[in-house]
Amino acid sequence: MSGSDTSPSLRDLLGRLLPSRPPIRSRLRRWWPTAGTLHEHTETGVLNHPLLRPWISGLRSLGQVVFLNNPLSGALLVLALAIQAPVIGLFAVVGTATAQLAGRWLGGDPGAIANGIYGFNGALVGCAMGVFAAATGGPGPGLAWLVAVILGAMAAAWQLHSPGRWWHRLSRLPPLTLPFCLVTWGLLGLARTWPAGLPLAPAAAAAADPGLLGALLLSLPRGFGQVFLCNGTASGLLVLLAAALASPLAALIGLAGGLLAALSSLSCGISSAAIAQGLASYNGVLVAIAVGGTFHAPNRRSLGLALAAAALSGPFTFWLAAGVPQGWPVLTLPFVLVTLASLVIARRWLPSLIPVGLHTIITPEEHRRRFRVAQQLLGPFRSALAGELERGREAPPEPEQRRAIDQCFQRLDRNGDGRISLEELRLGLALPQRQEQGLLSCLAAMDLDGDGHCDHAEFTLLLQRLEKLVSTQERLQHYLAPVDDGDARINPTELDRVLLSVGERPLSELERQRLFGASRRGLSWSDFLDRLLVI
Repeated sequence: MSGSDTSPSLRDLLGRLLPSRPPIRSRLRRWWPTAGTLHEHTETGVLNHPLLRPWISGLRSLGQVVFLNNPLSGALLVLALAIQAPVIGLFAVVGTATAQLAGRWLGGDPGAIANGIYGFNGALVGCAMGVFAAATGGPGPGLAWLVAVILGAMAAAWQLHSPGRWWHRLSRLPPLTLPFCLVTWGLLGLARTWPAGLPLAPAAAAAADPGLLGALLLSLPRGFGQVFLCNGTASGLLVLLAAALASPLAALIGLAGGLLAALSSLSCGISSAAIAQGLASYNGVLVAIAVGGTFHAPNRRSLGLALAAAALSGPFTFWLAAGVPQGWPVLTLPFVLVTLASLVIARRWLPSLIPVGLHTIITPEEHRRRFRVAQQLLGPFRSALAGELERGREAPPEPEQRRAIDQCFQRLDRNGDGRISLEELRLGLALPQRQEQGLLSCLAAMDLDGDGHCDHAEFTLLLQRLEKLVSTQERLQHYLAPVDDGDARINPTELDRVLLSVGERPLSELERQRLFGASRRGLSWSDFLDRLLVI
């Protein structure tokens, strides 16, 4: 969603008055410097070297398995897989690299490749083949599984590039890890014909019953590990730590989803031994993170849907496993089916739950900040539009911000009478007289009491609102983009949906007239931001 008007907006004109301030890091980034995607570190300096870029994008691919585009998380995941079995770590790296290279050969989007989108299904193929290679042993079978990793990773990248893009255009839903499932099942089917008679699934070692509480406690880390087909506690803890490095919120949501999946499976009669292995939890971990933090901003509605879906995924996993031939793993198919069903339910029956645009997916924390920005900007705007709140009410500025505003006001107030006139504003903005209409709009925006001048209090209130809007408009735009029907404008129906999503009531007919006028075509993005500033 973007404005197409060529004339400068009110924000552009008034933006010249804003004092320059360095960007403020979020509280999370100050206390948790590994959080986020770390693009600010990998796109500049020595880490942006051409020889390092493929390695960094490969590490991002591993993180993308749990929806986290973070190279540090990817590096920790390599360690987790290697601890489970060196061959699993090696095959995961080979699968990731092969899928990333295949994405380049197929002409995939460079941004998607750099962010690891093409590689994560290949990484999972490598993990699966590594598990079977570790179970069969011997150089001959191991080499055969390595060949299977390379071919399977290429096939997974192709499925994502061609059928996957077709599926997304048709349904507007992501393919998730379905390419991994299809490729792995195909490779295991071929393995049946190999002369060595390789087993379809490694034999599970007998384990003592840990009891109900012990099973639940073990299911938490092992649920994360089983996402990568690792059943070791140490590996699971490292996978959980890798998730927490990039997004503490994703780790918490995943833990809650895995626990609910385990509890619901226990209530359906699943043995505590299977629960302890994480077999009931891993799909719940993925479902919860996907629905409650990745494809929707974390809030009460999205988290409620995510946890309900995660609870369903546990019994659903064992129900699917009972319906497939003996020895065939269900892999992440329960996660794929439950997540896609949840996204469709949210789209059709929960219109107030706005999805995250697939091209703007980052971390649950960032998605939550976008939601909060929409609440903070649209709540007062909605009240002001209804005449329930005095326009311009803001919290007192911080001392540093007050000093900057005072200096700006003194620079504009050339005659020192404590008010800014139209001529003083024109001189301060260095605008030609032919742009008088824009100047009048600026002065009208600042002149809250309508006396034809802008005093210091009015100037302070407007610059506070302007700075807040300018600093958050990108997040607001990302939040609103999924409701746009493609015309790069926001119409009354779309705005009503946005208002409902942040807990506000829809517009009345009089409010629609005040905001949109007689035309129902809607406002451009630029015009809508100007309305947020002055109403």
